[in-house]
Amino acid sequence: MNRIPRAAVAAALLVGLLVAGVPAARAGISFTEHLMNQGKYAVIEKTAYDVILVLIDRISHTDGTNGNPPVVDLTVLECLRGNIPAGPLAAVWSPPPHDIDYGDGIHEPPELAAWRALPLPGPTPGDRMILVLDPGEGTEGRRISPAGRYPLTDETKREVLEALKKAGAKN
Repeated sequence: MNRIPRAAVAAALLVGLLVAGVPAARAGISFTEHLMNQGKYAVIEKTAYDVILVLIDRISHTDGTNGNPPVVDLTVLECLRGNIPAGPLAAVWSPPPHDIDYGDGIHEPPELAAWRALPLPGPTPGDRMILVLDPGEGTEGRRISPAGRYPLTDETKREVLEALKKAGAKN
């Protein structure tokens, strides 16, 4: 009688789980968290993400959480990098990274559930800000990067323009 090697059985099980749509566990820090550890303007200097100067118009809900972040209605006043036209835009106020492993793909760790329940207030309507739009992975719509949210001041705008110049931005 032939025995099937354990490695072959394990590989077959993994393929079966993936085909069935069970996600593999993820570990380690996210790219966003990496950028946040690299400095105030790393998301501008080390990515090609869109950078916009905006007026915050409205927040979809004031009781946002990490698991249910608010959507921000804003007016793009100026696009500092990218091709975002001036005018209205809606974007998700993305939560900060959590650095919690996702578990086995079937059972959510309690730490992740607790993180999802944490309050996530959006910005204040009427504020002027410089924001970085994170394209995200597999998401629909626009997302505002937690690594790129800057209150608009003369100094901040100067620093952002310097970071864009350092990054080699064309517009």
